[in-house]
Parts: sequence; structure tokens; C-alpha cells
Amino acid sequence: MPSWLYVESRLPVTASARPPILMVHGACNGPWVWQAWQEALVGRSWRCYAPALRGHRGGPLADLSTTGMSDYLEDVVALARYLAEPTVVMGWSMGGLLAFMFAALAGPRCRGVIALGPSTTAETQEPATPEALAEIPDTFGPDYYGIRDDLALTMRTFPELTEEESRKVVALFGQESGLARRDRKAGVSIPREKVQSPLLVVAGERDRQFPLPVCQQVADYYRGTLLEVPEASHLGLVMSARLVGQAAERLDAWLRRHVLGERE
Repeated sequence: MPSWLYVESRLPVTASARPPILMVHGACNGPWVWQAWQEALVGRSWRCYAPALRGHRGGPLADLSTTGMSDYLEDVVALARYLAEPTVVMGWSMGGLLAFMFAALAGPRCRGVIALGPSTTAETQEPATPEALAEIPDTFGPDYYGIRDDLALTMRTFPELTEEESRKVVALFGQESGLARRDRKAGVSIPREKVQSPLLVVAGERDRQFPLPVCQQVADYYRGTLLEVPEASHLGLVMSARLVGQAAERLDAWLRRHVLGERE
């Protein structure tokens, strides 16, 4: 493992020949958001590796005001090189867009893409105006997304989360790069033909940040499959162990069919 890269990994008890799953977190958070998914997938014989992007809790130190999406992509690529085998990339929110970026770069070395409530590509969004881009601060915290240091408010906003899950959100969400957000809002171009891997877009029924119609548009444009998670908000797609547990069986079935080539 690169000495400068922090990775939270979970491996099956029995050695597995299945391709590893590289899990990319979203804005203002870190690899800890993948705990529920790692527990669900490692029990189904998948190896899971979640890096901390630079400037985030546990990750390499970085000036977030000068850190862009291409810098985050370097961290993802560094872990993929260390794994030294074709990998499935799984990203949530900002990490979902990084998953598309990685797939476009890795070509056949990307065995599959799983994007949970992904930030949209230039091809699937309207670009922000120069005025809107100028309003994005150089760095910002979770309150930018309506997540505040208030447990009761967090539990009301995300009712699918348990009290323990909500406490984790309040305690662990941190700062984010405004430059990376401007990159996303201006539009990161990933032409359809650049994503050759099987693609699954996971949408939350109650996701207001990237609602179901937006996720459906992304899945349609990249010729992928859509999986809807009932009750899930944007945050619930990763932080609700209950909902992750319910979705994991369907996601595992998709992996076995489209990545491993197993028949139902």
C-alpha cells in the first residue's frame, strides 16, 4: 500500500478470486461512510478497499482550496495500481463521478462501475453559470449540504438513520474543496463511449440531491442499469445499515451476473 494513502479494507475470511471493489467516498466525508457496504459485501466474498481522498479525515494532507477532481482521481488511481488487478469501482455522490472518471481512464482494467446517487457528468447536467460558480467558497463544511452539528436535526432530516448512525454523521463530516465542487458544477466531460464497463446506478427513493429521474438519466445515457433503494435519502444510500443490507443482495446479484458472468 502506498505509505501516504490511508485505506479502510475488509477482506473475506476465505480467499476470493473475485475482482476487488474500490470504494470512493463523497464530499466532506471519508472512507468510514462505506462501513455498512463493506460489511454487507465482504460477507458475500467481495474484497473491499476504501481510500481516504487527500485533505479528508485520515488521508494525505492537502490544501483543499487548490485541490480539484483530477487530484482526487490521482488517489483513486494510486490505490488501483497498488491492487495491481482489474477492479470494480464503487462511488457515492462526488465519488460516483470519480468512479466514472476512473472507468474512462482505466478502460478494460475497470471491471464494473457502481455509482450511488452520483454527481452528474457534463453530458448529463446543465452547466452552472459563471455567477453560480463564483459563489462557491474555496472551502466549505457539511452545513453547505444542510448537515449541521445538531443530532436532533440530523435525525429529523434523515429519519432512516439510527441514532448511532446520525451521531457518526455529526461527528465525522468535515471540510471540502470548493475547487472540486466548481469542477463538478462546470461539468466533467465523460463521453458515453469512454465507459465500456458494466454500469449500475443506485438511486435513493428520497434522495433530493440527485433524485431518481436524474439517476435514471445517467443510467440511460451510459447504457446502465438502475437500482432504486426504497426510503433512502442521499445520505441513507451509504449510512443506513438497514437499507444497505436490503440493497446488498440485489447489488451482489448484479455483480455476479454482469461482472462475473454467472447465470441466474
